[in-house]
Amino acid sequence: MDPSSSFRDDALNDLLDRAAAPAPLSALMTDAALQEATRAARFEAARDVKSRLGRRLAISGVALALVLGGTGVAAAVTNFEWPSWAQQPDATMQITLPSGAQCEYLIGNLQNADPEIMDAARAFFASAPVPTTAQVDARVVAVHGETLAQTPEGDRDRRYSSGVVGVMADELDADLQQHGFDSAQRPYFEGVITCEGTNQ
Repeated sequence: MDPSSSFRDDALNDLLDRAAAPAPLSALMTDAALQEATRAARFEAARDVKSRLGRRLAISGVALALVLGGTGVAAAVTNFEWPSWAQQPDATMQITLPSGAQCEYLIGNLQNADPEIMDAARAFFASAPVPTTAQVDARVVAVHGETLAQTPEGDRDRRYSSGVVGVMADELDADLQQHGFDSAQRPYFEGVITCEGTNQ
């Protein structure tokens, strides 16, 4: 073996070792940032098929990033047909994205929780107000470290729609705690959003 190639390999390995993070990425990122990155990656994958979807954006499937104690919220795109639960959602909200697109957000398919907690969650969703722009903006700041106004224009709608679900999850947790439940036992739920007048 050429000794110079061994030296080059050692030098390269040393360089890579010095460039590597001293701790796993999970230790360097907050849970919220890691969860948002997961959500964003799934969202971006779904945008690749937007030409087949037209202006209908279905959000459902795997855990969104607000996973607490094994339960969570689903808002990552994993299929492109309306889920059956969307015929009778637990909540229907009208929201306006930063781009001006008018959207309908459906929440439902609650599962993986005790019946009493499920009933309390359904009662919450049946009467929960639509999150305000200020609440969503605060959520975006908590996850991304910047306001919606500071967010790149192409990311604002995505961050806003994800922020709506995040606010709803936070409000549900608070409501469950007020009723004497452990919010870590919050049921998993899904959301589906359809928008008019958006390029997403």
